[in-house]
Amino acid sequence: MSKYFHSIQIDTEKCDGRMKCMRICPTQAIRVRDGMAKIIEEKCIDCGECITACPNDAIIAQTDPFGELAKFKYTVALPSPGLQAQFGKEILPKRITESLKKLGFDDAFDLSLTCGEISFAIQEYLREYKGPKPLISIACPTVVRLIQVKYPSIIDQLIPIDLPREVAARELKKKHSKKLGLKENEIGIFYLTPCPAKMISIKQPAEKGRSYLDGAISISDIYGPLLSALENVKKESYRKDLEDICILGMGWAMEGGISRTLRLRNALAVSGLGEVIKVFDDIESLTAITND
Repeated sequence: MSKYFHSIQIDTEKCDGRMKCMRICPTQAIRVRDGMAKIIEEKCIDCGECITACPNDAIIAQTDPFGELAKFKYTVALPSPGLQAQFGKEILPKRITESLKKLGFDDAFDLSLTCGEISFAIQEYLREYKGPKPLISIACPTVVRLIQVKYPSIIDQLIPIDLPREVAARELKKKHSKKLGLKENEIGIFYLTPCPAKMISIKQPAEKGRSYLDGAISISDIYGPLLSALENVKKESYRKDLEDICILGMGWAMEGGISRTLRLRNALAVSGLGEVIKVFDDIESLTAITND
């Protein structure tokens, strides 16, 4: 691949080459040349560690601007279950999807419904799987790219099941194309995410050839307007709202939520890239010992 897309960008006016970003990068994807940090594109996994480390805020996370909606004849918001986690239990998913329409989307879909369906698909896969373990979730694009760049020997341990956001986007395009008489490329599906790395899995997915999503919008960019919209959306009856909730899918928003929703006995939920690397080092070492 000759061109790589990344969700981070270096502001050359702010960078003073202090090298903190270079030291913390887990894949050695940053080098400082002539007093300026530069990204080695083929090694960058968009983990965002450098954003946190930079004392000058010279490394910026990128997502799509809200104005991208104008490129499409019909737009659908696909909020991450993490958006629901930003609110209290009195604000249920249906009220959020209705509020997103107030912000300019033609429609909105509760992704937790698809997360629940994918949970069942993963359960079925695990029941039938007879190969080596452990198996690794592909939910985080940074983890997938980390394996591709630094741990290629365990690529086959990634669970080969499409992500909920991709499954939902594919089906929403089909549904609205048939309903509205539009071409699928005239329908824009935008993922609302707290993580800029999700932009990479849309613009240049590591899991497959192309994404059914058309962009990613940062939750932080819409949070303020969404709060205002929520105040103007009539609250539906509590009972009716509860009927539309997929508790299984909403569990994906929590740390370790996927393994808990799958009720796995032998599962490890890992938080933080440093801990992920330690686990992968152990897996790779055990694999090497077994092969020997």
